[in-house]
Amino acid sequence: MAVSIYLILLILDVVPLLTLTAENSKDSEHVFQVDDEFAVARVTGLQYRTKKLLKYPERLWRRAAVIYKIEPGIGCPNSNRCKCIMRAMFEYTEKTCVRFKERSGERDYVRIFEDPHTSRGAEATLGRGDGETSIRFHPAVWSRALVLHELGHTLSLIDEHRRPDRDEYLEVLTKNVKPEHLKSFDKHEYQEVNLLGEPLDRKSVMMYNYHTFSKSKIAPLKATLKSKFGKRLPIMDVQHLSKGDVRRIRDLYRCDGANQKPKWPEDVYCNFDEEDCGFSWHPSRSWKWVKKEEDGTGGYLKSSSADANRSQGKNRNRPSKGKFWAGSVNFHGLSPIDKIRGPEGCISFKYLFENSSPEEISVQLMKTDLRSPFDFNPKSENSAVIWFSDGGYNQKSGSRTWSWASISTNVIQPFMLKFESTFNDGADNGSVKVDELTVRYTRCENPTNVDQRLMRQRSRVKRDKSSRSLKKTFSWLGSLRDFLKSPSMESSSRSRSESFSRMSSQASSYDGQEKP
Repeated sequence: MAVSIYLILLILDVVPLLTLTAENSKDSEHVFQVDDEFAVARVTGLQYRTKKLLKYPERLWRRAAVIYKIEPGIGCPNSNRCKCIMRAMFEYTEKTCVRFKERSGERDYVRIFEDPHTSRGAEATLGRGDGETSIRFHPAVWSRALVLHELGHTLSLIDEHRRPDRDEYLEVLTKNVKPEHLKSFDKHEYQEVNLLGEPLDRKSVMMYNYHTFSKSKIAPLKATLKSKFGKRLPIMDVQHLSKGDVRRIRDLYRCDGANQKPKWPEDVYCNFDEEDCGFSWHPSRSWKWVKKEEDGTGGYLKSSSADANRSQGKNRNRPSKGKFWAGSVNFHGLSPIDKIRGPEGCISFKYLFENSSPEEISVQLMKTDLRSPFDFNPKSENSAVIWFSDGGYNQKSGSRTWSWASISTNVIQPFMLKFESTFNDGADNGSVKVDELTVRYTRCENPTNVDQRLMRQRSRVKRDKSSRSLKKTFSWLGSLRDFLKSPSMESSSRSRSESFSRMSSQASSYDGQEKP
């Protein structure tokens, strides 16, 4: 009972605490009490910093991973607009535990697209929603600052000038604001937002510049926001995350510095019934996604000779030779602080050859290791074939039974997958289908194939372990030699001592490396 009373008194004493850093204290000559949802956790230990203490925790992205889908009109991966998005995402990734992953069928995701009817330049849903949310940009207003700002909203950050305690710091000059944008200066209620003990941050990417939505371009009439303490407000939109931005995001998502969450990434499963799982296609469109119909047909990826010929304007009965591909999204590698999973993972799927003879059609799976999840132009030398089939038994026997493939591979670093089909002479109307693709970050139970690069890595690990074991053995023998040479052992047999000495002498020259 005494302990319970103590904890209650501690909580009552701690809740009003103001959490201010030296940097934020310098930003304001006046210090105001700021609500801090994690005030108790900062006293009792950050391990108690759970999202249950936050308002609207359901707005936060699971595992601190934002799932996104960029519409084709933005021109990824090579357009300047796409690069602008990637650079902004990378800055969040570099400084916090937040990660961004292309959608591969996940239910909750943010759709990023251009909308010429967006009146405010850009708009974003606050936080994660139930299903699809959006970030929309006007085609004429792209900038790094704007993308950082809208991604901040997606992560649940609010506009600084709309804080519930805004009036303590700022004055809104409503007479200078365009009437249609007055709503953009309304304050949030205290029960709607998490302030986390942070005062208003003038350097935040969530801070409007001082003349946003102004009626006039004339200097005296231009300002829409004014500091109550003579502090300088941004003249232009902020180009980088402030230290305050980083602290807030790390608090909201309970980050361990900038380390990726140990439980991210999650396994991915694609049954291709309702989604193409983010796959992109060879320009010939030989590969395509076939949606599942009410009669049960469809629900797979398919590559056919007929589609390849038709797309190239060739006679259907004269199939062309060549490789055609279907590429996945970029998958994340494991977190360096994940002590449970990896380094081996598992890629599995089922496949079916139809209407072809052996060796007329073949399909292979390529795995490309990436420098980061934002590497959309990977080097070819980082690619390798991890699985291949030309139909084999199914084609010879005429069987229409699906076959399974399960490949062990390394999942430490980011990677992407690419199915490649080849049509040889005589393929005619043959095709190959792929379904039920699974990417797991744990070992295969019964692998049918092993990535050869993984085999080499296993071999290196085995050699390293053997080398370390030998070094430990020789170190022990050396210690034993010294012991036998000690004065207390002078009465021991000289021949035995010499034999140990010779053995350890030979061992000391061994460097643990394999001989050519």
